[in-house]
Amino acid sequence: MHFQIFINYIKQAIDAFEEGDISTMLYDQQRAFGIFHMYELRKLNHRLYNVLYDATEVLAFSLSILTTITHNDYTQQCITLLQNELRFFVEDSKGGNYLQLDEAILRYANLTKSLCIANDFLKAVEINIEDPLSPISLSVGAESIELYKNIHPKLGKAIDCNQYLRQFQLFFHPKHQNLADFLTEIDQLAATKEYTNCIDLLQDRLKQDSKHQKALFYKLGDILFAQREYAEALEAYMKGYVLGGNKEQIKDNIQKACSHLMLYTDDPKERSHWQKLKQRFK
Repeated sequence: MHFQIFINYIKQAIDAFEEGDISTMLYDQQRAFGIFHMYELRKLNHRLYNVLYDATEVLAFSLSILTTITHNDYTQQCITLLQNELRFFVEDSKGGNYLQLDEAILRYANLTKSLCIANDFLKAVEINIEDPLSPISLSVGAESIELYKNIHPKLGKAIDCNQYLRQFQLFFHPKHQNLADFLTEIDQLAATKEYTNCIDLLQDRLKQDSKHQKALFYKLGDILFAQREYAEALEAYMKGYVLGGNKEQIKDNIQKACSHLMLYTDDPKERSHWQKLKQRFK
């Protein structure tokens, strides 16, 4: 299922690029790599290879012609690394190295996210990413994103650049931050209701950080609960609890989520399930 959706998003991205819509191309690539599961690599054949490679080619060309985003060494490294790993993977008679290709795809996925954040910033200051005469040029790299703190007066908007900087920096080095700082950043994003970014960041960290799964699942549950996605929140809480999490820390939210789910189901078995779970966490 995810495999075909991924393919469709990349096709949409390429179609958008061919129509000159770079902004939509970026968002479609971000959506594609946001749902890409690494087990799909087991299916890597010439069709998937071509789709992945075409995605990198389209992004590389787009960055080469944009004046609003500087195509620096790091962006090129992310693209070239994935291209090289793809070629090596399909040419290697032993099937290639899944871990290296996994890392290359993760870096490329983070690059697409950061470029979408840059595009969001440009939209916020009313600049089209494709504007050849833009007064702003963003530099996207491994450590930071350069955003203009003093927006040109003619734009008529005051923008909080820090929220964009914070999002960008989190995407590039989540696994190098200590857990406390990472969770503080998540709380700051959640305070401004940037829940989608919170979820993306937590899911990325869960893939990379095997030592702090309990805390990360609990925090994911909190974010999903704040969005009123109660069933998904319960699933995240229970994953953290099974790994040894503190029952007291989550019992109030579990009770509220179960009450909500009981209220909105007509299935007696499902209602009974939520009732039992609620009782368990009294």
